[in-house]
Amino acid sequence: MYFYALCLVLLILGGETAKLPDQIAEQSKTLLEQSQTGKKIRECTCDEQGECIKEMKTQFEGCFEKCWPVVSKEGFKLVKNPEKAKECFNKKRNFVDDMLDCMQKDLNTCVKEKESKEIDYVDIGKFLEKGEQKLQKQVDLLFETVGDEGHEVIDIAFKVGHCMRTCFVEKNSGGYCYDKKGCQPLLETEEAGSSVKKCLKEVGWKNQAKEVCECTVNAGVEEADRWCKVIDTLASSKNPVPTAD
Repeated sequence: MYFYALCLVLLILGGETAKLPDQIAEQSKTLLEQSQTGKKIRECTCDEQGECIKEMKTQFEGCFEKCWPVVSKEGFKLVKNPEKAKECFNKKRNFVDDMLDCMQKDLNTCVKEKESKEIDYVDIGKFLEKGEQKLQKQVDLLFETVGDEGHEVIDIAFKVGHCMRTCFVEKNSGGYCYDKKGCQPLLETEEAGSSVKKCLKEVGWKNQAKEVCECTVNAGVEEADRWCKVIDTLASSKNPVPTAD
């Protein structure tokens, strides 16, 4: 569900569709910069990085399973068939995997052997928190732009997303995998932004968002149909749309 909210926000981060990947790249760069603490840490080996990514994927999947019942409890009037709607998002789990795989190939984020090279430390908890705050601001701006009819769909998406972030942080209360290994991937802000731009295009995020939207409508979430139309409108519009600071 959080993926759904993210895709909607990606659609409105900038003005003309042609400029959108640049806007997203800039936002990613800003988030990374804001999450750096000034500390230094060793750059991970590729084996260490692979182990941590695998662990985090498993944690997020567990959090998705834990948090999805929020849909039944708080969105029971909106989502008439939670299990059928859930499948719409399960089918798109490979979107995140494809995005991560693309960025790992595009960026030199790790080294083959342990080295003494130090890189800027990124606070993962702060990155997730600021990312969620940015997403919320952008959605608020969306409601101001196109009206808040159908906001219940996005509200539920954010409740599930917030639950997942909280769950992920709790699972790592004793330290994130990278912290335990004493390393992090190398994510240079400029290069990371460019890689996000390239990989978003490669994984076809716009079509992914539309497919999830249409799937939820077919699963009985009729209110989501409004957002499917918003996606089509914004994707084809040449008029600038304001971006949240």
